[in-house]
Parts: sequence; structure tokens; C-alpha cells
Amino acid sequence: RKQTMVTHNYYSFDTKNMVLITAADIFRDDAVSDIKNLLKEQLMKQEGVDSPSGLIDLGYFNIDNLTVTDNFSFAAKGIRFVYEPYEIACYAIGETTIELSYESLRPYLKDNAVVYNIIGHDNE
Repeated sequence: RKQTMVTHNYYSFDTKNMVLITAADIFRDDAVSDIKNLLKEQLMKQEGVDSPSGLIDLGYFNIDNLTVTDNFSFAAKGIRFVYEPYEIACYAIGETTIELSYESLRPYLKDNAVVYNIIGHDNE
């Protein structure tokens, strides 16, 4: 039997106290709209389009309400946000992954976010 769709659910834990890490633990509350814009810009770049309407033509929907999801993983160069089918796109698109670099996210991090264990905590 051939597998038709694969999706992933990521759970990240702070190993010091074994607590689940959520986006709210990492990002400042006042930064959510800025991060949403970064996600939208990165998705357009990944898909090779220059406007949200280009994403809609590909099968994405509700792009202006793209949210910061708690389904994320830490990668070598950034945080990968993962969206299930129907979350931001039609089923045919499948799972969507948008990676934002640590550098682009640095201005939006909480002071003591666990992500500093990965990227360092220098004030540039």
C-alpha cells in the first residue's frame, strides 16, 4: 500500500526542567504580527511568487491570517514552522514548512528564551 501523505508534529522540550516549549515561551507578545509578516514573506520566497495573490493561485489560503504555530522544530540555522494540510493550503499542497533564520527572529525573542542556548545571547 502506497503512502499518500506524511505530516509531522514537533514537540520541543527544555531539557533543564523537561517543560514543553511553545512559541509564547520564545517570542515577545508584541512581536507576533511582525513574525507573521516574516512567515508570509518567506513562504512567498520559497514558492517563487512576489505577492500573496501568487500564493493563492498555488493553493494557499487565508495568507493574511498566517499564524505562528506551536508545531515547530529547531534547525541549524533557524526555526522551522510546520503547517498541516488544510491549515494554510489545500490538501494537494500537503504539509508546509517555513524556516525563519535565527538572525531574522533575534529582534523578537524574549530575553530569556531557550533558543539562546542554540544561537548565543550576545547583544549586537
